[in-house]
Order: sequence, then structure tokens, then C-alpha cells
Amino acid sequence: MSSVKDDLMNAWGRFLLPEHETSAAVSVHSKTQRGLESLCKEVNKACDPFKFVTATASGSKAVQWILSNQDDLNSVLIGSGCYVSGDDFHVYSKLRTGTINLHQFGEISTTHADDKAKKHTVPLPYHIPCNECSSNGKRDLVRLEKNCLEEIHLRCLQAILIGCPIKCLFLELMLQCNGAILTDDFLVKLAKLSQKHEFTIIVDEILTGGRCEKMLLTFSKPTIFQERVSYVCMGKWMGMGLVLCSNDLYSTVPQVGETTGTNYNEAVVSFQKVRPLLRNIPTTRQAVLKYIGSNEDNSWGVGILIWSQKVVTVPNMKNHLGVVGRYLPFIKHDAESFGNNYEFSVRYRVSTTEIPYKEEFVFNKANCSNHCMEGVEYWLDVSKEQGDKVTRKVSTFIHETAGTEFDGKKAMYDQYLDKFPASEGSKDSYKEVLAKAIKLGLICLKLTGTKRKKSYVAHDIACIEKCE
Repeated sequence: MSSVKDDLMNAWGRFLLPEHETSAAVSVHSKTQRGLESLCKEVNKACDPFKFVTATASGSKAVQWILSNQDDLNSVLIGSGCYVSGDDFHVYSKLRTGTINLHQFGEISTTHADDKAKKHTVPLPYHIPCNECSSNGKRDLVRLEKNCLEEIHLRCLQAILIGCPIKCLFLELMLQCNGAILTDDFLVKLAKLSQKHEFTIIVDEILTGGRCEKMLLTFSKPTIFQERVSYVCMGKWMGMGLVLCSNDLYSTVPQVGETTGTNYNEAVVSFQKVRPLLRNIPTTRQAVLKYIGSNEDNSWGVGILIWSQKVVTVPNMKNHLGVVGRYLPFIKHDAESFGNNYEFSVRYRVSTTEIPYKEEFVFNKANCSNHCMEGVEYWLDVSKEQGDKVTRKVSTFIHETAGTEFDGKKAMYDQYLDKFPASEGSKDSYKEVLAKAIKLGLICLKLTGTKRKKSYVAHDIACIEKCE
């Protein structure tokens, strides 16, 4: 097979090494059980403590496998901006909450989202770390993190009330569309909230796996967050999709999945070659930044996932999928890797009609981060409209009155009805949902003192403060 020249884009992340380096090292092409066992062993070594579960035809198929193995798709939440789908997912394609057509700078779009996507999506406070961001921008991020955490909490309460508790949250630690991330502080709070509501976290590492100094970006996140991760999916550079799981979910017998393109042995060699090169990623990153005439001040991303204000245009090559300023170099480099046939064009201004009330978009960290956070705000509003309005109001009330005791001698709904807007539901509908909340234990009857005074109080699960 011929070598793939490093064009700094690598066919949407397909290559991490020149193709000939893995194919030439494989003497026997294998899709046998023996080849699968070798892959299982290599993946377990590289991704410990996560364990190999199955191989699939692609990264998208790995996502599909994980979601299909959830007991009920209605119990799944998806972080705003995550891609989720592939070309032939049918139902799953409707879950896509990001967009592949990135309009030159990347966005979290609600414009073309399917109703099914809206039903499952919750806002996550993605942003781009930025020293240039104003103090107002930093305060906005703190506020956005608080609002997103509260919204996920309310969606969980709503789910309990309709009898379908949330079981998992699917997210990307770095959005493929714009390089936006979540703060460690938020991930700690999210992990605590997942403990409270007993949902686990599924991490999509199809783009980040093998590109961020550690085999998984998950490994660089707080321990409490890692402990809540149930599944991880990988893909692209090993020529197939991989599903990993936590120790407590691990089955000792790997499930043979459908694979296309690369065989098991070639994937094994890919892992064997990539793993020792992870330590070189910082050097490769700096080489790429120097080559494109950029630096860390006007670039972002992690490892060899690079976004930069300095944009390279390759002659006779379409800017792949419209992603401006995003680079995916090989994990190692030399003088020949980058070649000498690049044309440079610095695009600091991008004309767009996508951003309300702005005729021009200045392509830099601060503006990309603000635009991303605006997209999260849109999804926050979308999320608030999901589900039955009465159930939403009751969930909000339970959350807001957590810790407050109410007279247990009176019927609960008689005390609370004046707090609910008649325009959004009848008295009977509020009574029905409140009665369900009591039956499910979201609101408990409490006995205190020697006289065993009766009072109603929201269950501890309704209180979010301990997560913050």
C-alpha cells in the first residue's frame, strides 16, 4: 500500500501513522478469533483500566453498538454539540446534535436538529480556554456551568416522574467541530450528579483517542469523573471502531464484531506503534504550530488536535468538511512529513450570517468560545421545553424547595397549588404529578421531635448543592 502524505487533515482523522507503516508490518491478515484475542490484549494494555468489549466496522458503529445496548433509548441523554451519528444510522442519525457542515468556524447548531435529538439533548458548558476572554466572559462560563448542571438535574427529576430514569449521558470531552472542552471543575460536579441520580457516562473518544499524550483523554480528567465512565468508544486510526467498558461491566469473552478495511492484526500493530509515540505528542504539536506560523497564544486544542487562527490552505484540496483552522497531523513527524506544497492564508475574518446581529466573525479564541457558549445557551432553552410542562413545573418546584419542610397534616397539593401557573396545567394534573412524586419518594413524609410532627420534605436527590 502507498504511504498517505501528511496533509495535516488526514481524511477526517482516519490516519495517525502513514498507512504503509502498519500494513507492511503485518505478515498475515487476520479476522480470526486468534487475531481478535491479540487485539483484545493490546487494547487492554493501552487503555487499562478500561477493557476491550468488541470491534465494529467503524467508530460510528461503535457508538451505535453502545447506544443499542442500553436498556431503553429514552433513558439516554446526549451532550449538546456531540456528533453521535454516522451515514447509515437511521434512527441514530436523528440524534445528531452537532453539525458536520461547520460554516468555516464550528458551531453547536439547533437549526437542523431533529425532534428526537431535541428530546435527548442536554446542554453542556463547552468553551475554549482563553486568556484573552474578558472577566465578563469568565463569569458567563461559571454561570453557564451552574445552569447546565441544574438543567441536567431537572431533566433527571422529570425522567423519574415519568417512570424512565436516566441511565447514561453520552458526551465528547472535546467537540470535533470546534475544539471546545469542559472544565475539570464542571466534570467533578457532573460526576457527583451522576452518583446522585445513578447514571453513568459514555465518552466518545473517536477523535481524541491516541492524540492527547495519553491513549485516552479520559485519563487526564479528575478521578471521580473517570470512575463514572461506563463505556468509551474509539475509532479512525486503527481502521475500525472499538468499544471499551469499565471493569464492572467487563465480559471476559470478547464479542466478535463486524470489521471492514483493516484486519485485527493491522489494528494490533497500530496500537503497538502508537503507544510508545504518545510521549512525543508535545514535540509534534510544537512542530506543527511552528510550520503553520502559529503559536499557543492563538491556537487551542489538546495534543495533536490543533485549532489555530492561522489557516493553511492546501492547493487542489477541498478544506475537508469545511473545518477551517483544524489540524490532525500524524503522531510523529520529520522534514518530509509536512512537505513544501502548502499555500498559507491568514483568515482572521469570516463572513457569516449564522451569528445573529453580526456581519463578520473574527476567527480567534475569544470569539469562537463566545459563539460556542451561545450555542450552548440555545440548547439550554431547547432543553427547558422538553417533556410535559406540568411535570417540568413540579420537578422545578421539588428542586427549588429542597430542604424546606411543609406541614404534613394538610394534603401536599393543597399547600402548593398556588405556586403552579394555571395556564400550564389543571389543578388535577398538578395533583396527579405531586401524588406520583410522593409515591416515588421524591417527596417524603418526615416525622420529627418527641411528638412525631409530620412534615413533607423533598428527598435528598432533589438537592443539587452537594454536587456543587
